[in-house]
Amino acid sequence: MSSKAQRLVYIGKETIASEGVAVTVDVALRALCDLEAKPDKIIHDENIGSFAPTRHTIGSIMAEGKLTMDGYFEHVPYPISMALGDGAVGSISGGHYPWTFAIPNATVDTFATYTLEYSDGVNHIVRAADVFAKGMEIKGEAGKVWQFIADIVGATTTFPSAVSASPTPPAAPVSMRMADTIMYMDDLYANIGTTAMPKLISFSWKLEDLQHQKLFAGSLYPTGRGNDRWKITLEVIAEMEQTKIESEKDKLLTTGQTAIRIKCDPGTPDCAIDCMYMLAEVSSLDDRDGNNIVKMTYMGEKGAAGDTGQITANSTLASL
Repeated sequence: MSSKAQRLVYIGKETIASEGVAVTVDVALRALCDLEAKPDKIIHDENIGSFAPTRHTIGSIMAEGKLTMDGYFEHVPYPISMALGDGAVGSISGGHYPWTFAIPNATVDTFATYTLEYSDGVNHIVRAADVFAKGMEIKGEAGKVWQFIADIVGATTTFPSAVSASPTPPAAPVSMRMADTIMYMDDLYANIGTTAMPKLISFSWKLEDLQHQKLFAGSLYPTGRGNDRWKITLEVIAEMEQTKIESEKDKLLTTGQTAIRIKCDPGTPDCAIDCMYMLAEVSSLDDRDGNNIVKMTYMGEKGAAGDTGQITANSTLASL
């Protein structure tokens, strides 16, 4: 009998040469997953002298699902890479490697694709190759931890009788707590990270449309991937001084921009989301004990100097 308590999420980084071919998994994520095969079954409409429906044809097969991970520094580069590509890693410092994932302007990072195995232990295993994220949300609520939610898609999908390997998840990971999170706001991207707004209550950062699948007529499984103009939405709820609220909401009526950094920094390691935004909406203002809670929605865009932003994270990972 299958058991929810036995569910696991394994991944293995692929190379360009292994496109469409599953590799042996080597990482156990502390995450939740919902992965399923999505065959396109074609029911033919034809006159064949029978009351019975005709036999069907399979036109294509792909995998779709969600990967949801409470943020922890040991594995945080994995969900980010699924959405933004390989990224770049620097030399180890203080026991951690600095990772940088650029939000693209003129160029994009090389695709990072994975073999993903999702199982309840022994009875039901779904394996998909060429898995990446066509969208990702990073969010945090007061009193909780950062959460990474990736809309994943994949190509060659099978139901194997056993997992390809059994890696062990980290026993005591370092969580990315909202208690260690600060938001910074400046008018210029060059000044990002200098002016702190410490009363952040919650945030939701969404990346969409950067990556998509391609399905070719000569392939049963999608193996092509492409890039398009991305869409980034940031929604923040924070307690701000009235003067800051006034200066910020004035940007609704102008072409002014805001550089925002949301950073989880318990000391070492740390993780930060940097981006340039236009203010799209100030949806509510509420007075609480003489302080102002404001909910603002921003849309990511290129700054005047061509700045778009990046996600940086320190991790014990030397490579993906």
